[in-house]
Amino acid sequence: MYLSKFIRRKVLNEILEKVEDDIVSFEEFEKIVAYEIDFSKIEFRNTEFRNCEMTNCSFKNSYFYKVVFRNCDFSNSNFEDVFFKECKIYDSKGVGSNFYKGIFKNVIVEDTVFKYGNFVKNSWDDVKITNSDFSESNLMESKFKKVKLKEVDLHLANVFHTLFKGIDLSDSNIERIVLSDDLQELKGTTLNSIQAVEVVELFGIKVI
Repeated sequence: MYLSKFIRRKVLNEILEKVEDDIVSFEEFEKIVAYEIDFSKIEFRNTEFRNCEMTNCSFKNSYFYKVVFRNCDFSNSNFEDVFFKECKIYDSKGVGSNFYKGIFKNVIVEDTVFKYGNFVKNSWDDVKITNSDFSESNLMESKFKKVKLKEVDLHLANVFHTLFKGIDLSDSNIERIVLSDDLQELKGTTLNSIQAVEVVELFGIKVI
């Protein structure tokens, strides 16, 4: 218990000592291990996190500008009301993390796992996601603009009232995603032939 408290205090000091007027800027953090630490309402600018583990932490109401995450784990952390602008997330993991009412603007996500994530009422603008896992995540009532998805796993994701108009889903996994009765979420999207058959069958039409 003492060692755990010591490590938490050390991590807290290592990051928070860089905070000046609630802002962390032009810093690099590597191999940080944090658990249940409160980083809420901090503004991170031009900062890079590499090989960091920050699980069950709170980043509520935080702001990230030109921040890069490489091979990081922030699973089960709280990012409610967070704002990501011009950020990049590579080879990372945010399983079960909460991004409720999050804003993502000019963001790149690659090779990252957000399985079971909460993205309800999100706003995504100019977001590019490649080879990433959003399976069984909740994307209800979110707004997408200039979003590009490539090889994204949306298996069993809840996308109720989130419109994918103009988005190419043809190489993504949309098996058993949760939709509204009129399938409005998929209007104006691009699907491959197998996906199209599955969608048609949702209306009770059998394709031979």
